[in-house]
Amino acid sequence: MITPLSPRRIVLAALAAATLTAFACVSDRDRFANKQGDVVLTGGKASQEEASATIDPSTTIIVRLASQSGTGYSWRLVTGTNEWSVLSFRGKATEREPGTANLPGGPFQEVFSFRANRTGEATLEFVNERPWETGVAPANRYILHVKVQNR
Repeated sequence: MITPLSPRRIVLAALAAATLTAFACVSDRDRFANKQGDVVLTGGKASQEEASATIDPSTTIIVRLASQSGTGYSWRLVTGTNEWSVLSFRGKATEREPGTANLPGGPFQEVFSFRANRTGEATLEFVNERPWETGVAPANRYILHVKVQNR
């Protein structure tokens, strides 16, 4: 006889699957390898950071945000203003910090990649939070203002 899973076990199973998926992407380093012409921004260590970048159309912009394994926190892109007509989201990956590949609970980066579609301006907002906590302010926030123009 099969017994139904309790809601708590379903949530725990989902969290376990999400964690395994996140760490399966650690070897995805080549997917967002820096190519000539890419614009790379790093952040996520301060509680509130803002950055800006001016790029050409068709340029790839890579955002690397610092994270820590085992804390339950992860970076999430919160829809900003005008972003999807100016930028297209290419994907998200995780990468271990150099020299920490076998360090449990070690630092890593969550990497977001976008491509400029056309000229214009966009604001992207990222928040670092525990997905299961509701009504709690994010631990960190990273806001990126992007201007795409022909130079």
